[in-house]
Amino acid sequence: MLKRGSQGRPDKFLSQFQNTYLDLEYSTQTVKDDLEKKSKLLMAIQDSTFFAVRDLLSNDPSKTFEDCVVTLGQHNTMFVRPVGTRQLNNSQQGKQGGRGNGGHKTNK
Repeated sequence: MLKRGSQGRPDKFLSQFQNTYLDLEYSTQTVKDDLEKKSKLLMAIQDSTFFAVRDLLSNDPSKTFEDCVVTLGQHNTMFVRPVGTRQLNNSQQGKQGGRGNGGHKTNK
């Protein structure tokens, strides 16, 4: 399951999910239904960061399993902050200078 704070985050989850189905198909010598793979992938997403894209994909019957994997990967790249990075909070931003002053604080 893809949950907020999971180790490896979405890239690892998507890769493991694809590999699991490849292994299953290889071991059973059958090709699994694309709709089954798509629905299981989307049901496994428990990270609220992905809820909107998950809902869009689940409501679009033209999207295949591979389309879902690509779209989720793109969403991860574009909108999810990498683990280990941090953003400055308001008090830290104030210490670094305000906007519109060339980054320099003015003394009033």
